[in-house]
Amino acid sequence: MKHYRYAAYSNDGKRRSGEVEALSRETAFSALQGMGLTPIDLQEKQAKSSSAETSASGRKPFFHDPMLIVRTMRMLAILVSRKVPVPDALELTADAEPSRSGRKLLHAMSRKVAEGRSISAAMAEADGFASPYIISMISAGETTATLGTVLERVADQLERDEELKRKIKGALAYPLVLIAASLGMLAFIALYMVPALMPLLEQSDGGVPGVIAFMNGTATYLGNNALWVLASLGTVAALLALILRNDATRGFLEGLWFRLPFIGKMLAGSETVRFSSSLGLMLANHVDLVRALTIAEKVARTVYFSNAIRSAAPALKEGQSLDQAFAGYDRFPKTFNALARAGGETRALPAALGQIADVQRAILEKQVETAVKLLPPVLTLLVGGFVGTFVLVIVDTIMSLNDAIY
Repeated sequence: MKHYRYAAYSNDGKRRSGEVEALSRETAFSALQGMGLTPIDLQEKQAKSSSAETSASGRKPFFHDPMLIVRTMRMLAILVSRKVPVPDALELTADAEPSRSGRKLLHAMSRKVAEGRSISAAMAEADGFASPYIISMISAGETTATLGTVLERVADQLERDEELKRKIKGALAYPLVLIAASLGMLAFIALYMVPALMPLLEQSDGGVPGVIAFMNGTATYLGNNALWVLASLGTVAALLALILRNDATRGFLEGLWFRLPFIGKMLAGSETVRFSSSLGLMLANHVDLVRALTIAEKVARTVYFSNAIRSAAPALKEGQSLDQAFAGYDRFPKTFNALARAGGETRALPAALGQIADVQRAILEKQVETAVKLLPPVLTLLVGGFVGTFVLVIVDTIMSLNDAIY
């Protein structure tokens, strides 16, 4: 038997702390729930975290193929729920995987599990395959004999997240194509049309228009100094990448994005969905609140939300509720504080966090739909007006030159 120190809230809202004896962290968690307590921190006395947990929580996830984990979780959820042994389920999943690298990775995990390793440990050793909170939940599912249910929940969440990503990418596809086409048209005008017209324009009484002179000068400079310009752009890109690794710089730039009227709300909503869904899923699978926050911090994509999550853990240990711990961070939507407070008062925090994620996901999808409707025509007008101005200047100059000749 192992001994665990715990901090928890009782049904009357009072904070309790003490020790509990149990076979594992998950059984200790269940025992505390049976005592009418909601654990916020649960640590084994004089024990180090397992290799799977250390590996999962000690690095940032890097997804070489974002859809690989989605396909794997869905297939494993189906097979494990049908009582297929985990090594066999991994083998079948590997055989069904379309990518060669994915098949190789899954076969390697299957061999490790067949040799006696847990599936969470095998996934943790596959660097970049699964995020820390996914590995933590799978570990909890193995311990509590609910692996099939956990895999189904993870697969559902990942599929919803990927669907939202596809909608956002779809909303940005047309504007990006439009901008690229406009830049290509401007490059054609500057590099081919303007130089061809320069001899005629220089002979006109009005001289060369300023806009055309600027385009011609820029094209001439780029043509004569192409290598130097490319080297300079590469140097600037490397410096920017180096600067963006600094949290202070990233936080400043993210602050500018957050202040934008429309984009800021979408960014905050996206982070809230990611945080609430992962935290709620971990709590529902017997991961204590403080440990779940530590894992959730590692999957946050912005410095602001990462700092907010990091600061919440000490506040929770001091006796504050979840909504109180995040009260000073105004970029969390109001629905987050309201539902988190209601979930804490009713001891249904996992369900409340799931509702927060669902509400914010619906709001974000509406914002994406609005962007799809408004952004293309606005960009069409702006880019069309910009390109049309250059074309009109050239046509007007040619017409003036034609009038002077005839």
